[in-house]
Amino acid sequence: MALNRWKTDQPQKALEEKGAVAHVISPAQKKMKGWNHTDWGEEVAVDVALPVADPRTYQALLLPGGVMTRIRSDETSKQRPL
Repeated sequence: MALNRWKTDQPQKALEEKGAVAHVISPAQKKMKGWNHTDWGEEVAVDVALPVADPRTYQALLLPGGVMTRIRSDETSKQRPL
């Protein structure tokens, strides 16, 4: 999965400043590769793999925007109950 670090870091920081606990959940098991404009960027540690994430333990879901956000089309994520 690719992502733009700014699109995840800034919202995550804002949530945590308000007292929220934010987890990075991804179809990737341990790390995701970051995207930096037109080239690969940093790796991001995954806190919880999507197949084992329990939606009942979360109050909100933030999906970063972008063309390469694979979670939007991932079959596992589409089948997860709310």
